[in-house]
Amino acid sequence: MKAIKKHLILNVLVLVCLFLTIDSPALSLEGRLSIDHALGFDVEYHEGYIILTAYEPWPAATEAIQYVLLERGKTPPDGFRKENIIEIPLQSCVSTTTVNLVFMKELGVLATLIGQGGKRYVYAPSPSVEELPEIGSGADLDLEKLLELSPEVIFAYSYSSSERDVLHQLQRMGLKVVLMSEYLENSPLGRAEWIKFLSFFFDKTSEAEKIFHRVSQRYNELVSMGRSMDKKPVVFSNLAYNGVWYVPGGGNWVAQLFRDAGGDYPWSGDPSEGSLALDLETVLMNASNADVWLNPGGCETLEELKGVDDRYGLFRPFRIGEIYNHNKRVDSGGGNDYHQRGVLHPEEILEDLLAILHPQLFPEHKLMYYKKLD
Repeated sequence: MKAIKKHLILNVLVLVCLFLTIDSPALSLEGRLSIDHALGFDVEYHEGYIILTAYEPWPAATEAIQYVLLERGKTPPDGFRKENIIEIPLQSCVSTTTVNLVFMKELGVLATLIGQGGKRYVYAPSPSVEELPEIGSGADLDLEKLLELSPEVIFAYSYSSSERDVLHQLQRMGLKVVLMSEYLENSPLGRAEWIKFLSFFFDKTSEAEKIFHRVSQRYNELVSMGRSMDKKPVVFSNLAYNGVWYVPGGGNWVAQLFRDAGGDYPWSGDPSEGSLALDLETVLMNASNADVWLNPGGCETLEELKGVDDRYGLFRPFRIGEIYNHNKRVDSGGGNDYHQRGVLHPEEILEDLLAILHPQLFPEHKLMYYKKLD
């Protein structure tokens, strides 16, 4: 009888282990993430691996790149380049972008980072980031240092052909490169949603979903407030550089921020997702009577702004003192948190803009990214 009972118990244990093995995969690849705002990437789920497609890995790219993210120990599928097959979750990586530091910190995977590029542009780096080796950035990557570090993946950006040449050289040396192009998205939430793209490499998709849900929920709450305002202050941005004034096109994420904050943006009707190259006279004609001027280059005072060009004094926001720059969180090295944390948290930027354009909504709000020129 004891032998029979023992045999039954062993069979039950075997069945339990088999059940757990079937229903508890090593990775959470079966959890389906929806991509709701980002246009630059998508995901396909397969048994034991996923395919991440980056549609526009660099500006004006004519071909997409597919990354195969494979459970460790699994056989890779056929038909894909070896350099784009990556075992996950990653145990080590380096990055040439500062935005990744925010993504990785909130995903809880910053400990896998063993090298960082462009460290002088990192806003308020933590001691652990300060201690990381500098690997360079753009076309000036430190190839010897990267070979020495031998990371599983190099997360990089690529604006120019010279930068891509360096990245191809790294691939020929046996290193794997993943291109991040959140900066090409045309909406604030589209940029923030790239935390999901990164999360696949670390098997942190559920964490990314929670983070992005909080961000998008708050952002949409603020949009409802901004767009429901009856009065729409006229707002414009930037300033002329070498005789050319680049303003965000109406399809640009910055222009969307202005509209979402309940602002009237003179170039909203233009579909361009990039910038429009205008002369000062054209901007003056369209925005001389505006209510608010935002992001006037590196200027921090009205006197400094007028010293660049006397004609800036012709704009109404100059005369009434309604000019704000997004340089409140800038450190001595030039790192600007607007371009770092602000990518993942556009809801914080939007709340600043609402407080500027509609101060009655948040009378106690302290600007986080913006400060007023005095």
